[in-house]
Amino acid sequence: CSRWVQNCRRLDLQGKPAEQLNKSGYFLCGKHFEEHQFTVPSERKRLIWNAVPTIFQVPNPPPRLTSNRPLPKRRASFEQPNPKKQHLSQPESHPTADENHLPTVEAVSAPKPEPFTSAKEADLKSKLRASRNRVYRLKKKMKNSLQSKKLKRQDRKAAVLKELANFLPRKTVQFIASQLRAVDKKKKGVRWTEKDKTVALSLFHSSPKAYRRLKKIFLLPSVSTLRRSLQNIELYPGFNSKILSALSIKVKSLPPGNELCVLIFDEVSIKEGVSYDPKRDRVEGLEDCGTHGRGEHIANHALVFMLRGLRANWKQPLGYFLTSGTVSGQLLHSLILDCISRVEEAGLNVKAVVADQGSNNRNAFSVGLGVTEEEPFFVFNGKKVFVMFDPPHLLKNVRNNLKNTGFTVEDEEVRWEHVVEFYKFDKMNPVRMAPRLRERHISLPAFSTLRVRYAAQVLSHSVAAGMSSLVQLQVLPHDALATAAFIERFDQLFNAFNSSNLKSKQVMGHAMSLNSGHIEFLQDTLAWLETVKTKSSRALPCLCGWKMAIRGLLALWEDLHNNHGFKFLLTSRLNQDCVENLFSRIRGHAGGVYNPTPAAFRAILRQVMVDQIFDHSDKSNCQEDSAHFLLNMSAIRSVAEALPGDSPADRSPEDEAYLNELLMLSTPPPLAKDPLLVKAECNVLVYIAGYVAKKLQLKVCSACVPMLAGAVSATENEIFLVNKQYGRLDIEGRGLTVPSPELLQAVQRLEESFVATIDSTLRGDSVKACLVKTLHPTFEMVCPEGKCAIKQFIIDKFINIRLHSTLKDINESFTQKGLKRNKKVMKFCCE
Repeated sequence: CSRWVQNCRRLDLQGKPAEQLNKSGYFLCGKHFEEHQFTVPSERKRLIWNAVPTIFQVPNPPPRLTSNRPLPKRRASFEQPNPKKQHLSQPESHPTADENHLPTVEAVSAPKPEPFTSAKEADLKSKLRASRNRVYRLKKKMKNSLQSKKLKRQDRKAAVLKELANFLPRKTVQFIASQLRAVDKKKKGVRWTEKDKTVALSLFHSSPKAYRRLKKIFLLPSVSTLRRSLQNIELYPGFNSKILSALSIKVKSLPPGNELCVLIFDEVSIKEGVSYDPKRDRVEGLEDCGTHGRGEHIANHALVFMLRGLRANWKQPLGYFLTSGTVSGQLLHSLILDCISRVEEAGLNVKAVVADQGSNNRNAFSVGLGVTEEEPFFVFNGKKVFVMFDPPHLLKNVRNNLKNTGFTVEDEEVRWEHVVEFYKFDKMNPVRMAPRLRERHISLPAFSTLRVRYAAQVLSHSVAAGMSSLVQLQVLPHDALATAAFIERFDQLFNAFNSSNLKSKQVMGHAMSLNSGHIEFLQDTLAWLETVKTKSSRALPCLCGWKMAIRGLLALWEDLHNNHGFKFLLTSRLNQDCVENLFSRIRGHAGGVYNPTPAAFRAILRQVMVDQIFDHSDKSNCQEDSAHFLLNMSAIRSVAEALPGDSPADRSPEDEAYLNELLMLSTPPPLAKDPLLVKAECNVLVYIAGYVAKKLQLKVCSACVPMLAGAVSATENEIFLVNKQYGRLDIEGRGLTVPSPELLQAVQRLEESFVATIDSTLRGDSVKACLVKTLHPTFEMVCPEGKCAIKQFIIDKFINIRLHSTLKDINESFTQKGLKRNKKVMKFCCE
């Protein structure tokens, strides 16, 4: 289009895009185009795709596209002698009078001789045409043969997969299919599907060493491919907007009723540790609640929110929050309401909230949301949201109170001593009544009180039946029947809150429905709990929690049955097992680290969210849940690519105002002309300055190189540098670099400003940007020719070194405090 404007001599149209010229209605007459510029030259219709106008009645018109050069002349015959050679061979003679006469008309109008082709040339041309045709036919035959072989190979692969599907599991067949797809591709030509990457990520997260070994046997994606697949999945403290956006898209394709869900949250202890996140330009490891604000304390707990489907068997983490200690009830109240609001905006319907019976959770429910034991719900946007405490935790608390104080039921004592006597007698028999009951269930060593399965195995039907049998055999006293009845009641109550199938052999272990007997049993148990007393006049939270859970389950079932058409309800979806399994998998991915740091927790949580191979530990604190994640890796990535990320380079005016305010609060005092540094520190600064000079020699211009390095001197400031070097300093550029006096003085001033600023800067946002603005005025070295940014190079390199060192020292202080108590060793000794 630019050549059209240029050839038309329209200066006013130059520089305008083609779309604008097309929309403005500019046209060009067909007479300005040569004949061969048309697809139909005889009719001058339809320009070819690269047509250019060249015919204009103007001075110095544009050159024509048709060449005016004459074609080369063809020889008339191979046997005709060369006229030049013939002229040279003839003897020189002078023309006579007869020879100078004018040529006749016949001689002038004589026809040119016809072009002559010899028999040999014609034969060669015929053979050439035949060879070309043969080559064309062979190429076509080879192409068809390759396509036929390819199709036959694909048909054989499909037949093999179809046959294997009759004998092997579905996931195994899918893995074999991925191997068959990749076997015919080049190493860098394989296009892995999302399922292939997901399975490979699961294997890699389980054991990177085992994955590399398997990669030598099978065709698997490279480690770099797996890491690139996670780049767009960002996960930071707070409710993840990308996950919520992906949820809103996913919900539209769900069948009616599958959007009903339960909100579950729980806390886990993490290791104190700070690290610098260059992507967000902030220190990670402090209290961080996302949009609800950040704190100044070091985080040692992570609070995770998760959704669990009521009708459909799905689950989905929504986000996490870093807190110092357990989260306060007031903040938890705000997080719950914010979470429900965001989830319902995405199209989901939260019917209940489930949490453990921590004091902060009880405070958030009772004080913040107005939930009571008699009315276990709160109203949100005109609808009831029911509140329940986690039944496994309630069962564990009942076991703990039974061991510590005991209970009284209708004037009959329920004592732990009856359980101990039963265990002592039962363990002497070679064939036991309660084979799962062991010494750790009775003595409850450290951390055993936290294990729910130990409580479920004590308060079980086997123990209750065994105690009743020993009473009838007169081995146990008659008053042990009250303890056996107490255990049997809580075993059935726990089964009623833990149903995962329509049918079950356990009493009350089947799904809840109108005719399942759950409603009558729960109402009877609610009345029975009113008769359970303790030695203390204060009501036990675990008993109040059971009453609240029973009333909440009955009210929830009535709402689901009447308003949403539920015919049955699997009550195991109303506990915290999905969150507990998430924590268990995070610890499993962390390897030898029982409590990961905040940065490790974030990275592992992101890995677990896209993991499709669920490895359930047999020592987990809860039962395995078969729920799948509602969102897969491709759904989250597609939304992550569509939504803009949080870049530190794009700051709002509010962020700049905050940064300037932070600079005013952390501005260092005026620097002295001769800073007093201790000798050891000065030696280290010399080493750091030399390292900076070494790294920047290839990045700066030739005029700045003399400003970085200096000559070796015998001063006491270079003692550490000399001892650090294996040989002689600066040997052909391979040894350590001695900094110039100018660079050393500049680094000393940077160190003073850094020390005065770092404490207040670490706790805010834009850490590196704030440090750069603070250190920039104290640095005076500039490029003499203005060719390079030596000032920015040195400040950036110095901040990276000192920031890493400072955070490492902070983490070292946490490690020293953690040496006093090693939870992992204590837990190992008690297993």
